[in-house]
Amino acid sequence: MKISVGTPPFEILGIADTGSDLTWTQCQPCTQCYKQKAHLFDPRKTKTYRNISCESQACSAIDIRSCDINNVCEYQYSYGDGSYTIGDLAVETFTFDSSTKKPVSFPKVVFGKISFGTNAIVTGPSVVSTPLVKKYPDTYYYLTIEGISVGTNQVEYQNSKESVAEGNIIIDSGTTLTYLPSDFYDGLEAALVKAVKGKRVPYSKDSLKLCYELNSDFSAPPVIAHFKGADVELTQENTFLEVEQGIVCLTFVSSGDLGIFGNLHQMNYEIGYDIVGRSVNFLRKDCSKAQ
Repeated sequence: MKISVGTPPFEILGIADTGSDLTWTQCQPCTQCYKQKAHLFDPRKTKTYRNISCESQACSAIDIRSCDINNVCEYQYSYGDGSYTIGDLAVETFTFDSSTKKPVSFPKVVFGKISFGTNAIVTGPSVVSTPLVKKYPDTYYYLTIEGISVGTNQVEYQNSKESVAEGNIIIDSGTTLTYLPSDFYDGLEAALVKAVKGKRVPYSKDSLKLCYELNSDFSAPPVIAHFKGADVELTQENTFLEVEQGIVCLTFVSSGDLGIFGNLHQMNYEIGYDIVGRSVNFLRKDCSKAQ
C-alpha cells in the first residue's frame, strides 16, 4: 500500500502486516539497508519528525531496546524468516488514502505502534463479519475458525493439543500460506484428495504436501473457510499456487498446533479491522479492477 510520511508528505510503499506491531521504514542516512528501488525517507526534510527518549512509555513497549549517547531510544525487532530491523524510535505524521477518497492524517504516530481504527470499517450488503477475540499476546488479531468446506463436505475444526477453540487462528497479512493444526489439516487434505481432479506429483519444498500437475485435467472444488458468523469463499487461485512451471500446490499447510490465516487466502477481499466494534469484516472484490 501507499503511505505518505512526514510534513511535507513523502510517499513510500509499505506492507500492512497484521501479525506485527512495529511500523518502520528505511531512512537516510543508511549504511546497512535492504535493497529497494524507491528513495529512502529522509527525516531531515520533514517538520514533524521527532526522536523518542529512552524514558518514554513508547520506548518501554519495545522488548529489545537500548539508549544512545543523545538519550534516543534505539529498537531491535526480528521476524520468523530471519529478517530484522534496527533503528531509532520516533514519531511522525502518517497519511493514508481512504474509502471516502479523502486522505486521512494521523499526527505523532510512533514508529512501532499503529492501529487502523474506525476509518477502516468495511460496510455493504455483501459484507460478512466475524468477532475479534482478545487473547495474549495482543500483537495478533485472533479469529475463530469453525471448519472448512470442500465442495459439499465440511471438515470441522479439530486440534488434539488445544481444547479451547475460541480465538484459534490469527489473521496475518504478512504470512503467505495458511497454517492449520495438524489434525485439522489432515482432515482437509483427505477431503481435497477425494475431490480434486488431476495427477498428483511429489514436491518437497516449503512444507507443501499436496501438489498436482497443472494441465487441462486439473480442477479443484470451491473451498469455504467458516469463521464464526462469516463464510469466506476461496477460489482455486487462492487454494492452489503454481510453485514451479506446471506444478501447483495446496496453500494450506500443517503447523503442529499453530493457526494462521495467510495473505493468499485474503486475496480479492477488502478486509476491515473494526477495533472499536471488535470484529473483522470481509467484502468480496475483484482487486484487479479499479474500484
